[in-house]
Amino acid sequence: MGYLLAQRGGRRVLATKDGGRVVFDVDLRKNVLVVEGRVVKLREAPAEVVMAALEEEVHGRNELSPDVQYGTLLDFHKRLGHLN
Repeated sequence: MGYLLAQRGGRRVLATKDGGRVVFDVDLRKNVLVVEGRVVKLREAPAEVVMAALEEEVHGRNELSPDVQYGTLLDFHKRLGHLN
């Protein structure tokens, strides 16, 4: 998968090469690509989700996965290919 600059509905966009989803709209101003982004607040705080998972673990309603992996954050990034 990759991305390319394309025209969709009269707009310049960054979209997936396979013709799928649009990542974001872009504009060209004085030979510079400009992206206008927005931050969208989540409706549910992530802390509540974490608390729900911990509550299930405390009350024994959740079996532990045998696929537990141990390591540092750096190890996980290297394993997933985020760092070269």
